[in-house]
Amino acid sequence: MNWEALVASALALWGWFAPVDITVDADAERPDTSSLSIMFLYWDGRCVIQVWPEAWQPPYDPQLIITHEVGHCLGLMHIEQPGIMNGTYEGFEFSVYDRMEWWRVHPAPYRVTIGMVSK
Repeated sequence: MNWEALVASALALWGWFAPVDITVDADAERPDTSSLSIMFLYWDGRCVIQVWPEAWQPPYDPQLIITHEVGHCLGLMHIEQPGIMNGTYEGFEFSVYDRMEWWRVHPAPYRVTIGMVSK
């Protein structure tokens, strides 16, 4: 699997273009049977995502799993609503709830929305 491409695609979805130190470790021992992946953020700014692709039987989508973990690397928390940052894997796509969590963590003075600029 091309982990670098999945991470790059996830960063683009979140709108993040600054360099970030994210490594995917697909060789780690799986700690329990419920986790599909886990993220570790280190004090020096490194983010390591441990994955267990052998557990990713359909309907699991590797891009959604990596995008969720990259969201954690960028400071996002789990959300209760449908979206990539939902804490349970239910195949949710990127949603307005994900965008709201993004804006909560990374506020901007101006946001471009469909057809208008809002403050």
